[in-house]
Amino acid sequence: MTIIEGSASDPRMTGNGSSNRNEQERSARPHSGFKPRPKSFTGIVIPPQDIKQVQTHISNIPRLKHLDTLSDNTNPIFQSIIDDYFVNNNFKHHPSLSNAHQLNYLRSCISQVYGRKSILFCIDVEAYEMNTNIITEIGICIYDPRDQLTAMMPTINQIHIKINEHFDKFNGRFVPNHTVNFNGGTSFVMPITQAATLTQSLINYYFFETRNNDIRTCLIGHDVKGDIKWLNTLGVKFPENVPIIDSHKLFALTQGKNGNSLKNALTRVQVPYAFLHNAGNDAYYTLLLVMRLCDPQCRRSFSLDVMKPLDINKEGIVPLMHDVSLKSKKSKAKKHNVADLIMVESAEEAATLMFATS
Repeated sequence: MTIIEGSASDPRMTGNGSSNRNEQERSARPHSGFKPRPKSFTGIVIPPQDIKQVQTHISNIPRLKHLDTLSDNTNPIFQSIIDDYFVNNNFKHHPSLSNAHQLNYLRSCISQVYGRKSILFCIDVEAYEMNTNIITEIGICIYDPRDQLTAMMPTINQIHIKINEHFDKFNGRFVPNHTVNFNGGTSFVMPITQAATLTQSLINYYFFETRNNDIRTCLIGHDVKGDIKWLNTLGVKFPENVPIIDSHKLFALTQGKNGNSLKNALTRVQVPYAFLHNAGNDAYYTLLLVMRLCDPQCRRSFSLDVMKPLDINKEGIVPLMHDVSLKSKKSKAKKHNVADLIMVESAEEAATLMFATS
C-alpha cells in the first residue's frame, strides 16, 4: 500500500451526532459520532469465477467501453494553473509545507485531482457499533474525468450497499444511524458475498486493468486505512501499491489534526452535507472534500495554506460561522437534529452572511 508522495418505516432508524473518527472520544463523548476501528477478523472467500464474470460484465458496459477508447485525458491549462499556484506561493517558512516531503505530497495530490490525471475511486465502510466485526454498509463513489475534463459540475457515480445479513443491525448510541438516508438515489440491499464480489470486481476493473489512455486510478478516503481493513475482512483486496489520497492527511497538512473529522473538514471548506455516517453519503462528501482541497483556487479562497487550526467548540465541532458577533445569535437546535439557526433582521445582513467566508 503506498501513499502518493509525488510519484483513497422503523422508529429505530433514527440518530443524530457529528462525524468524528477518533475512537478515543467514545467514552468522553458517546454521541460524538466516532467511527469504530475494525478488529482482526477472518474474512470470507469470494469465488474467483464470480469476480471474473462480474468484471467482464463491467468492462462491457457501453459507457465504460467508450471511455476506454478515449486517448487524451489532459488539458495543458490545468497544469499551467498548478504550476502558477506553486510558483506564486512561498512555502519556505510554512510550518508544514516547508518540509519537502509534505509539499511533494500536496503537489502530487493536486496534480492527480485538479490535473484530471486520475480516476478517483472513493470508499467508505460503516460497521455495527456494538460489534465492529459486522459491516453494515459499503459506499463507493467514482469520478472519471475522461469525458468531462471541463465540466463545471462533474458527474459522479454513487453506490450505497446495505448488507442483507446485517439488515437488522442499527447504530444510534455512539454513531448516528442514517442507514436509510442515502442522498444519492437507491440503496442496494445485497447478500454479503455478492456485495464483496461487486466491490472486488469494481476494484479489479479500475485498479488492475490496463487502459489505452494511460489514466490511472487513485483510492480516496477519509482516514482510509480503516476502511481498507474492513473490506479485507470481506475478502476484498486492493493492489499492493495502490496510490492513495487521504483527505484526513491532506486536510491536516495545514489545518492540524485536532477535530479533523469529515464533518469539520467539510464545514471548513463550505461544502454542504447531510446524513453523514451513511456509507454512500460519506464516500460522496469525501470525494467532494478532496476536490476542494486539491483545487488551487479553493485553497486561495479558503486560505487553506495558512496554518490555522480548526476553531473547535466544546463538542468537538467547527461552528458554521467564525464571526464572533454571530455566535450569540445562534439558536441551539441539536435536540431537533437541524442546522444552526441565526435570527437575521435585514436583507443587508442576510447578504453579508451569505457571502461570508470562513
